[in-house]
Amino acid sequence: MGNLREAIEELTEAIGKSNSFDLTSWIMIAITFIYVVTTVFICVANLRSAKATRDQLAEQKRQFDETNRAVVEVTVDTIQGAWLGFIFKNTGLKLARDICVSINDAFLEELEGEGKKLIPELLKSSFILGIGQAYTVAFCNLGEQTSLCNAIVNVSYRDDKEEYSDEFTFNLSLDNWRLIDTSDLSQIREHLKVIVNYLNEKKAY
Repeated sequence: MGNLREAIEELTEAIGKSNSFDLTSWIMIAITFIYVVTTVFICVANLRSAKATRDQLAEQKRQFDETNRAVVEVTVDTIQGAWLGFIFKNTGLKLARDICVSINDAFLEELEGEGKKLIPELLKSSFILGIGQAYTVAFCNLGEQTSLCNAIVNVSYRDDKEEYSDEFTFNLSLDNWRLIDTSDLSQIREHLKVIVNYLNEKKAY
């Protein structure tokens, strides 16, 4: 910008000193004018380049922050073939602190047996998950629970920089979960049933 100002001053001074212009004077004025215009374009291009660089750096920082953070995910799975449980897992790259859980009232009202005791304890507490660490809480016995509505689980937590809040919705039709019950304990239970039936048949003879 300093060179541009000096060029304009030189052009103004040259015009002010000359009462009549010969061809050489006009050529010098034209060269100076071209230099001024070129300098303006260079300055504008530099400003645009600087803005693009700032935007690129801001985007890179945003992507870095999104990747390098705590991420708590919630899933539902069977536990030893007999229970359904919520699994809280930190899939991020930082420690997840002050994890608090809330669940919709309609789901809580339908809980039976041990789940009616375990889940309220979860809702009253907060916990920490390290990188890759998981925490499982059982909420219903597949053999005892008669019905369940959808569960809406809200999880709030923080890492060393930000606070986060996520919501997870689960369709907890018990018939579906009983159909996909393929754990080792479930298979052992089925084998035992076969053995018991076989022994009962032997007794009948």
